[in-house]
Amino acid sequence: MSTQNNKLSREGFNDWKHASDRLYDHEISKTHLESVMSLVHRGKVTGRIDQELAMQELQQIEYWRKILRIIVSTIKFIAERGLAFRGDNEIVGSPRNGNFLGILELLAEYEPILATHLKEHANKGSGHVNYLSSTICEELIRCMGDKILTEIVSRIKKSKYYSVSVDSTPDESHIDQLTIVVRYMEGSTPKERFLTFLPNCGHTGEATANALLKFLGDHQIDIMDCRGQSYDNAANMSGKYRGMQALILEKNHLSAFVPCCGHSLNLVGKAAANSCPSAVQFFDFMQDLYTFFTASTERYQILIEKLSKKKSGQFYMLKKLSDTRWSCRAEATKAIVEGYSEIEEALTSISS
Repeated sequence: MSTQNNKLSREGFNDWKHASDRLYDHEISKTHLESVMSLVHRGKVTGRIDQELAMQELQQIEYWRKILRIIVSTIKFIAERGLAFRGDNEIVGSPRNGNFLGILELLAEYEPILATHLKEHANKGSGHVNYLSSTICEELIRCMGDKILTEIVSRIKKSKYYSVSVDSTPDESHIDQLTIVVRYMEGSTPKERFLTFLPNCGHTGEATANALLKFLGDHQIDIMDCRGQSYDNAANMSGKYRGMQALILEKNHLSAFVPCCGHSLNLVGKAAANSCPSAVQFFDFMQDLYTFFTASTERYQILIEKLSKKKSGQFYMLKKLSDTRWSCRAEATKAIVEGYSEIEEALTSISS
């Protein structure tokens, strides 16, 4: 493309000792830049020998981008609502292939490009690119999660000061996980964000504190900017000497510890009620009432029939009491108060 003679374009270059400097000078030279512009211009000229190949390449790029947009939107839809992705199999057309493939099949009824994609690329087995497998799905979820975490971390750094809340609990697969939540300011508005689950690191205050410090360090979040920490009332978290809060205070004396108000209130309510025999007897009766009706489908149906006859048309079902969430007792009590007469009629009907 060059219109001038120089060693790099015509004669040949062999000054390897100074190659780095010579190449840099050449890349910013007027001759090189004009040649690049000439190449770009010729690449746009209609009638190129590889024009059809170039068009096919652009069409393929646009095709896969459209497919990926649909797949990413479907993953976002399912993830935001906390729904399960997989079913019993990964076969397109099967009624048991889960929400992910099922939603794609539904969209294909109204999106021709997706319908064509499923017809030509689905159910081909491993080694065939189609972006429909669970492996790709999990990889896209991981990419989205990393992007969201990066965005939240950048906002925390911009806000500078933050507080942290940590708790651990086993999930449905009985794997203990440490949950990290941060609270910070965006302008004059407080924001609370979930950051991550960490695998079980032990239940001692030192283990959980080290896990938190390592996570913050890995994401360049300065522990010295922490201005608050809140945990439950367990000794390993709230202990005065070896609890997690004490160990974090050793690192940063400005990270004030505030016991979790919700957890404290729950304990107070539970302890207060347990100190009153009448309250204990009352809640035992509520639990027995729930167990009585739900243990039999026939009895449960009688209760529903009686409650559904309320003039207001709205009724509350009996609730099961929870050992950890004290507020559920208010909901259970409301169900009895609102449907007292109907529950009594149901019991009388069953008795007779």
